[in-house]
Amino acid sequence: MPRRNFWLTNRVVVGLVVFFVAVGLWEFKYKPQYHPFYEQGVARYQAGQYQDAMTEFERAYAIAPNAVDVIMMQGWTNLKLKRYEEARMFFGRALAIDPRLEEARMGSAFVTLETGRGTIDYKTLVKYLGKRSADPNVAILAAGALVREGKNREAAELYLRLSFDRNYGKAARLALNEILGLEGTNDPESMEFSNTPRPQQMKVEYRAADDAMWKLTASGWEKYYVTGVDLGPGSPGFYPAAPPQNAATYAEWIRQAEQMNSNTLRVYTLLPPAFYRAFRHHMEAGGKIKLYQQIWIGDPPDRDLYDPKFVEETKAEIRYVLDAIHGRGDVPLKHARGSGLYTADISSAISGLLLGRELEASTAIQTNIVNAGKQQFNGQYVAVHNANATEVWFAEMLDYMVGYEAEHYNWQHPVAIVNWPPMDPLNHPTEAPNLEEVKYRIRHGEKLEIPKNIDDDNDTASIDEAKFQAKPALYAGIFASYHIYPYYPDFLIFDPTYLNSRDRQGLNPMYGYIKQLRAHIPHPLIITEYGVPNSIGISHFQPYGWHHGGHDEAQQAEIVRQISRSIYDSGCAGGLVFSLVDEWYKHNWLTVDFENPIDRATLWLNELDPEKRYGMIGYRPAKWKLFSDPSSWTAEPELYNGSAAGGTVQRVQASSDEAFVYLRLQGACPGCNGNNRSYAVALNTLPNTAGFRQMPFGDVQIASGANFLLYLGSPGYARLLIADNYNPYRIAPRPGLPNETEIVYRRNYMAAIADHGSFQEMIVETNRRRFGRDGTLYPGQRYSRSVLRYAATEADRSDTLAEWYVDAKTKATIVRIPWGKLYVTDPSSRNAFRGFTQAAEGRNSITMGIEASVFELKQAGPAGNLSAEAVLASLPAAPGGLLQAPKRIGWKPWEKLDVPAYLKKGYSVMQKEFLEQTRETNHTPGGVHTVGGTVADGATRGKAASR
Repeated sequence: MPRRNFWLTNRVVVGLVVFFVAVGLWEFKYKPQYHPFYEQGVARYQAGQYQDAMTEFERAYAIAPNAVDVIMMQGWTNLKLKRYEEARMFFGRALAIDPRLEEARMGSAFVTLETGRGTIDYKTLVKYLGKRSADPNVAILAAGALVREGKNREAAELYLRLSFDRNYGKAARLALNEILGLEGTNDPESMEFSNTPRPQQMKVEYRAADDAMWKLTASGWEKYYVTGVDLGPGSPGFYPAAPPQNAATYAEWIRQAEQMNSNTLRVYTLLPPAFYRAFRHHMEAGGKIKLYQQIWIGDPPDRDLYDPKFVEETKAEIRYVLDAIHGRGDVPLKHARGSGLYTADISSAISGLLLGRELEASTAIQTNIVNAGKQQFNGQYVAVHNANATEVWFAEMLDYMVGYEAEHYNWQHPVAIVNWPPMDPLNHPTEAPNLEEVKYRIRHGEKLEIPKNIDDDNDTASIDEAKFQAKPALYAGIFASYHIYPYYPDFLIFDPTYLNSRDRQGLNPMYGYIKQLRAHIPHPLIITEYGVPNSIGISHFQPYGWHHGGHDEAQQAEIVRQISRSIYDSGCAGGLVFSLVDEWYKHNWLTVDFENPIDRATLWLNELDPEKRYGMIGYRPAKWKLFSDPSSWTAEPELYNGSAAGGTVQRVQASSDEAFVYLRLQGACPGCNGNNRSYAVALNTLPNTAGFRQMPFGDVQIASGANFLLYLGSPGYARLLIADNYNPYRIAPRPGLPNETEIVYRRNYMAAIADHGSFQEMIVETNRRRFGRDGTLYPGQRYSRSVLRYAATEADRSDTLAEWYVDAKTKATIVRIPWGKLYVTDPSSRNAFRGFTQAAEGRNSITMGIEASVFELKQAGPAGNLSAEAVLASLPAAPGGLLQAPKRIGWKPWEKLDVPAYLKKGYSVMQKEFLEQTRETNHTPGGVHTVGGTVADGATRGKAASR
């Protein structure tokens, strides 16, 4: 028995020995080891070869997916490659395995710093900073955390300390320059606020009084007419949340605004410190232009302006802006608003302060309902009586704004509320409350009940400047600020009173409206935004052709000039054109769902979106000369070379840039010398995934399908058609009203390829059906985006609306197609529209290029009758009627832009108009004479601006 137990024991021991030996052999000899890959990855990482390093770390990860050292290095390498979300995931995995890992916490903090998403644990960083005070990795993170906490001075001191660090010096200097606004200047790295002495007497250099704006000169108060332009910081490549940080950029814009003969530049929010530093330098160099500074307010919680937190936030914004313009601003980080240390005092160049933005009626209605008892306010500087709660709130905020500047700086500037036609106090019979639509639908057979919470009285709201009074202590006065465009709201295009109004040039609804508004408001009225865009796309029609889009540059210039002249003639105190520069980031309701990802819209130009093209200064896409200069095609890629049997097209070239896809068909010359041939180019942005195989002419199929068909006929007839199974819109019966239709999104669908179907025009509805207060129905309006504008002469090739022409000299056809017409939702990342979810959220797919097949057709009968046209030749060839493997138009994604600015026609036209308006204005000096630019006491107020 003992012997047997001994044997059993020996067998267990032997077995364990064999097991451990086997495990050892597997682990250390036969099992693949991750360390060699890991060590090679580290070497590549240290050499700055991050893509090669990632390859090695991925090999190590495949062997040891839970090795913390590998996971950590994948995080750092992804961070270097700017793959921030992947880096966040790997650092998170490392912390899940071992929460004590300091390096993983630092990595996560770097991701937060780069993306602005997430939080940085500053207390933890401070602890590390104490233990690792010499570690620049920790210091750079701590500085970023300080910025996020609004401690700009402390952050700047850290960045200054790091500015000579081998690894972080460049990043630290860049961050320091942003905080101080130094980029593009030779200014010293000083964090000291302006030392401008406080005036002994109240300083007032600009006033609003007696229906005009006044400036203080050496001889007294002088009336002047405000001519100006608005500046948004969202030029191509930028957007309000990430505006330019280079003072040289702002200096150029300020110079261009002044050279346009503007005496006023308006900014609608606090810009970065670089702008105010540039403005100060412009002043010191003798620049004369003045600034309207707007204080932007956001949306209050539950649409109640009196929400206590919102009130305090608004007051804080007022303080930040006033401190900034006086060169004493320490402004914390906030989305879509400047931040940093503002040390440039430009207070003497501020000719007006504006509060708010275009307030939505729903906010005013809710505010008025829940604060119904607030009907008057009698402040030290501003009073309002018999008012609604919204008006009282604005009076309180204006009073606070004037009081803060007077108390802290002994300065006053004219003040105004930003307003717009939907919130005006006038009565518009054609304006449409929701109640009238309900009544209309009931009259036409729908079984609806009138909601109890809808009536004619609470469906609209207003802010009435006539109720606001400047108290004697407000020497600088109150003026009214309105944003007015000719195509919105719809009462401007429906109301007969406005439609029949005439200015000195002819019919002008805006003139009639502004005259009426001017007669109602007892304060000087300045139209602080007006304009029209010069985009190819149209988003709203106006009866006299002043549409929201659809203008060439010459038309834009003439319309803006006429509106400007009518503002002057109406008795207003001034007008500011919107805008100085084009802003590609902006969106319009008719196109925004097809600009996806939305945060990349600033990297490309959607010519269908009018919001992007208001500027007097535009930006040319990289290949713009391809359309106007035939010689510029020399080095562009070929799709096809050599004509097909029986064909005339000898060569097909294609290219693209930030705005267009370009095509050149050598030998295609519809209409030349009696040529009765037409041409078609089948395009597919998602080959083998979308569109139809069968073409609508002859008996030809494309194996990979086509979702667009470009047809070029004669004379000057062209259409870009869309496969009906790819069209994101459909025409549907209006619910409850079977005799009416509406254009709606095709919800819950994905693009697919099919054998047969029709190619149709791209119809959109720009003007929705509306109702007047008397129940009058105003039908909607639709138009086709498929029509391509023809450039008939060489001079027409500079027309910004032109999309194709035939060059008879070289016997070639040149076409440019806006990305938006092809539903490429972001060419910079090669995203194309793929469909909609049930909630109408856009679905995208990455496209590897646009397939293009070229057909020569025999035009039989009217141009565009595709089913009657025969195929004479194709590229590539289609043996047996089947065309396979079309060539693709390819392009590389991009992250940066280099698009040159140029002056549009409107710039020179308005330059001349502003000069004429300035000359015509009565400059008779008079009124109060002051000492040193101060108003001695309230008694002088009644004399000021008496002329």
